[in-house]
Amino acid sequence: MGQGDKISTLISQDKIDRPLTNAQPRAQEFNSGVRLTPPTVGILQRQWEANEEDFADDEEYEEFTESAIASTSSLFRELTAQEQQSLDEMKALAEQASQRPDTKATELLNWINTHIRPDGNWSKQRVIMRAALKVNNIREDLGKVGPVIAAQVEEAMLGKRHQLDTSIAERDSEPVRRMLKFERQVRDQIEKLREQLQETRKSLHLTPDNIESVVKIGLDLAEQPPLMAVEAEKEVYRLPALKGSWASCSEGLAHPHSGEIRPISFNPDIVTGRDDVVLVHLNHRLVQMCLRLLRAEVWSNAKTSTRLHRVCAEIVPSSELESPAVIAYGRLLILGGDSQRLHEEVITAGGILKAGRFSRLNVMKIRQALQSVTGESVPEAMQQRLLALWETYQQPLLRSLEVRMEERTKGLEKALQERCEKEMSDVTTILQELADSIRQELASVNQPQQLEL
Repeated sequence: MGQGDKISTLISQDKIDRPLTNAQPRAQEFNSGVRLTPPTVGILQRQWEANEEDFADDEEYEEFTESAIASTSSLFRELTAQEQQSLDEMKALAEQASQRPDTKATELLNWINTHIRPDGNWSKQRVIMRAALKVNNIREDLGKVGPVIAAQVEEAMLGKRHQLDTSIAERDSEPVRRMLKFERQVRDQIEKLREQLQETRKSLHLTPDNIESVVKIGLDLAEQPPLMAVEAEKEVYRLPALKGSWASCSEGLAHPHSGEIRPISFNPDIVTGRDDVVLVHLNHRLVQMCLRLLRAEVWSNAKTSTRLHRVCAEIVPSSELESPAVIAYGRLLILGGDSQRLHEEVITAGGILKAGRFSRLNVMKIRQALQSVTGESVPEAMQQRLLALWETYQQPLLRSLEVRMEERTKGLEKALQERCEKEMSDVTTILQELADSIRQELASVNQPQQLEL
């Protein structure tokens, strides 16, 4: 904390009421013990912000204002003769201006005394001011005031009308008001859904690079030709002629007008505003077929499937892990009472290998380690050493995976229970509102209705 901050704190705690004329003696008294530096922008800003707070009455506001002025002025030097002369001139001009009558206020008072309060008696024309507020509300809803209302305002200002009838304009603006309210609610809902979508993409790692990697591996496992990169653009590919049932993945690539086969991309930012590139999103047939094949291959029996390796070795910076670590992946599947799948995700668990012992890592540390993989190849000798230790850390690794599964399951069960209660509450509220609406309609059936000409 600097000297200026210390001084400002002392000033903010000063509650003594002293007039502005005592500011200079206070400064001399204060400077006798401490050498003050010129006031900084931060000090004056904090004083100004404190002065802008709401006060219960004007006396308290004036008291605090004088105290703030006295406190801040103690940090300034004495005025020069020229500065003092300028202040005296501005003060004289201000006093002269304060004595002049306000021409606009005078004209307004004359108009009120003539039309609103003739002979000192208030008339009914003061309702114009209230009607003006209604007109402003109608203007905000409709964008303009109707000709009828404008004509009535003009007649009232000329003294030809004593009352304004805004019922027609208010009734006409009611549908527009409801529509504007509905549009605001729709925009808010869209924004919430957009934020939820972005959060889901982030939590599930649904990035364009990951989707592209899934497609490339899926085509390789299916023994299909690989994607062909377009030289002129990055992240844009040509889909080759696929065999068998995979040939249906090319449906929709032809341009609707020219019939030309368009390239594909996994990045929505590249495709936005263009019709010459097709976005291959998560629900695209090509991605779905690759996901099904890759999922079946991952969770199949490792002894019967040899097309996909189950173990890999990666390198991370020493700043993330000081010792070798082993991490296992698991599939967490939650089913409902009717065997319907409620949730599915991939979980991770692991630990470091140090001094022949297995020490479990927390979720955040595992995530950081996986995100910091450099992609460099691990020497073969190191791979063989780690492979020889598999029997030592196999059981601790599986136990850590089971513990992680239990922790995640409890959290998901709680979240699903909260979601169930919320959905039940929402359905109950909707049904209750529907029942109230039906009762109101039934109650108004036998009521007489006032017809309008």
